[in-house]
Amino acid sequence: MGRENRLYSISLGVASLQGGLVGVATALSPATCRPFQVFSPSFFIGLGLNVTKAANILHVSQPSLSKHLKALEANFKLRLFTRHAKGIKLTDEGYEFFRDIEPILAQLEKINQRYRNGSAEKINGPLRVGGTYGPASRILPSLLTVFKKNHPKVDVSLRANSNSVIHNLILNGTLELGVCSRTPRFPELFSEPYVSLKMVAFAATNDPLAKRKELSLFDLKDIPLIIRTDRGNQSTSYLTLSALRRQGYELNIAMRCESAEAIKRAVSQRLGIGFLYYDAVRDSIEQGSFKRVNIRGLQMESQTHIIYHNQRPLSPHAEEFLKLLRDFRDQENTKSVRAIA
Repeated sequence: MGRENRLYSISLGVASLQGGLVGVATALSPATCRPFQVFSPSFFIGLGLNVTKAANILHVSQPSLSKHLKALEANFKLRLFTRHAKGIKLTDEGYEFFRDIEPILAQLEKINQRYRNGSAEKINGPLRVGGTYGPASRILPSLLTVFKKNHPKVDVSLRANSNSVIHNLILNGTLELGVCSRTPRFPELFSEPYVSLKMVAFAATNDPLAKRKELSLFDLKDIPLIIRTDRGNQSTSYLTLSALRRQGYELNIAMRCESAEAIKRAVSQRLGIGFLYYDAVRDSIEQGSFKRVNIRGLQMESQTHIIYHNQRPLSPHAEEFLKLLRDFRDQENTKSVRAIA
């Protein structure tokens, strides 16, 4: 979404600017604010200013969002948008208007975060995040280190587990944010695309398999494979290898483990080839304990997602960490574009 410009929902703008203090009270209520997700101008423009697409991502109805847009124009007697078959377009007055109200809306959000629930929020509350094993190996610890330097007195906790466990922990409020390799099935949870992570095959350095320059997909029927699995059988390695089986390849899955550490222990004992996200095994490969195994024709990559509750406001610390996550994503996307260019 580019830089987060903190432009809040048009509904919030109508409520706060149109109704004075009463409008502010309405705008600050969780029931009014949370159905409309925060978005930036670049986000809305990136959708081609399509009201239907915006409403779907904000989890509101298209008629409701259109109603707020019309009310905004009527209240200020301005032509903020021009409408066409594929969506709407901001007029010059529209650009100026949203530029001018942006700091007001940002300040309202600060008030909401500081004083919601009838009392001042504890600004030193903990930051609770989680992730599946790939993101929790390097990305999340690195960004939490940056956060901790800025907030040394804040207690920070990181949980690493399967997709289903992290989703449930966010659902019940134990965690505020998560980075997972699967989107949640719960309508109460919102997800936005994050970064892609690569998975690698690896063997113990002293394993004869590590000395082979390359393996083929046909070799996998004779080589013990060690993969991670969870209750829903949704791990990237499981899904990838299952797809190979459907293509007719025979596989020798010798062991299924519930954690990355269990896979690494099994591989270190030369029980077979392991499959993990590169971030989860990178240090051991660089230290010489393991060696990557090249399997011709096998590409394993997984899109990750930022997960949070769409009806429960994030704490100020979680909002700040969410910005760190998005900034990192933007940096990675910029690197990818430059590499392609």
